[in-house]
Amino acid sequence: FFFLPFLFFCFLSSSIFSGGFHALSHGGTFPCRKLNLNQIKLSGSKNWALDFHGNSQDIMINNVISSNGAYIGGVDAKISNSIFSNDSKTQGALVLAPERDSNNYQVMNCKITNLSGNGVVLANQFAIAGINNTEIRANIITAGINSILLQAYPYGKNPYIRKLKIRENKLNPHAKYKNIN
Repeated sequence: FFFLPFLFFCFLSSSIFSGGFHALSHGGTFPCRKLNLNQIKLSGSKNWALDFHGNSQDIMINNVISSNGAYIGGVDAKISNSIFSNDSKTQGALVLAPERDSNNYQVMNCKITNLSGNGVVLANQFAIAGINNTEIRANIITAGINSILLQAYPYGKNPYIRKLKIRENKLNPHAKYKNIN
């Protein structure tokens, strides 16, 4: 388990993290700004391998392999050229759940797989804030239940998604888009 403390800029490259509750996480008491993850491998955790909560901001994830999925609750995230897989009925392979209001969440050119559950989950039960612009583009998404699930179980104010673009994705044959309120 590796916890990122009080950081204003964090660049991690060519690293491997494994084990613990989360292989790589930032909890939220101290701010962590400008997170840049490149060529990282994460595995072997008991929960989402990659886990960034609301006090993380400007998250850039590129060429990351996370074999236990990822939870992104921070402000403004750009995720590209990465692989997220999970084998869980209760946890999506890639969860985008804003805990603070965000301008942009982008997921592009990723491979997302969860044969037991949901692929991409947008605004899950931990979401308490909104996203102005969300784009899920040019991904390969394979899921046992829903390829992309939009849901809202807010603990605080009602989460919102002002503009949502879902395009050019390759979804498994029985793929669904689902909205739960």
